[in-house]
Amino acid sequence: MVIDADKKITMVNAATLNLLGYKKEEIIGKKITTIQDEESSGNEIQKYMLDALHNKKSINAVHNFKTKYGKKLECNMIMTPHFGDDGYVDGYTFYQDLIHI
Repeated sequence: MVIDADKKITMVNAATLNLLGYKKEEIIGKKITTIQDEESSGNEIQKYMLDALHNKKSINAVHNFKTKYGKKLECNMIMTPHFGDDGYVDGYTFYQDLIHI
């Protein structure tokens, strides 16, 4: 999954769509917090983004997402920042590896 600097989902692969139960048009343009488990704070994603930005490298974390139908997905997540030609971050790539289904 790829998000922009405003935390909006800009790309998601078919496997992730299938796992989350969404169609592409239902999720593209939505904030990543849309698929975040209710128990997770919206600030967690912001913290991960800032950690990746300040360290200028990928970060690893365990984070909970949810399906369209509310099922919790605990994931090992790797977040990698993307830097534009101007040196500023312009988005992030998320890789999720399920811990529990």
